[in-house]
Amino acid sequence: MLYKFIFFNESQNNITTLDPLFPDFDTQVNEQNSQSLGLELTSEIVPGWDVIIHYAYTKARIVEDDRLKVGNRIEDVAEHSGGFWTTYEIQTGALKGLGFGGGCWVVGTRPGDFENSFSLPSYLQTDAVVFYRSDDLKVAITIQNLFNEEVNTSDGIPLTIIGTVWTEF
Repeated sequence: MLYKFIFFNESQNNITTLDPLFPDFDTQVNEQNSQSLGLELTSEIVPGWDVIIHYAYTKARIVEDDRLKVGNRIEDVAEHSGGFWTTYEIQTGALKGLGFGGGCWVVGTRPGDFENSFSLPSYLQTDAVVFYRSDDLKVAITIQNLFNEEVNTSDGIPLTIIGTVWTEF
């Protein structure tokens, strides 16, 4: 089993965002800071069956600004998020290299704006994959947002199917 502990502390200045007083214009947040602590566990249960579980706590706040309240949470950043992903790849026989998997990830409630005047709801998204791997080639079809859940994010996507092919030299 592999354990990963993740920590970051990032500050950004002059972040452009929608002006809450004049929605047709943008404004800047002088300084914001994000700190996150996460844990990821990865394990091969039996040969070919891999599992990943992860969780993150993120504290993202306005540190300095002339108009917005210092200490407000940063828009669209959840304090709690996590997920589970598993894949299984057939190890022997005529179907060796064929695999499939799936998982879900959850994002907690988060502010809908820098003023923290409303919250966006938490959501759960489910993804799936089918793939085939040989010695030097891998082909995969990934389905994101498998159940076409409505997700309230700035970049939320509906059901999406992605095909990939890659090779190693």
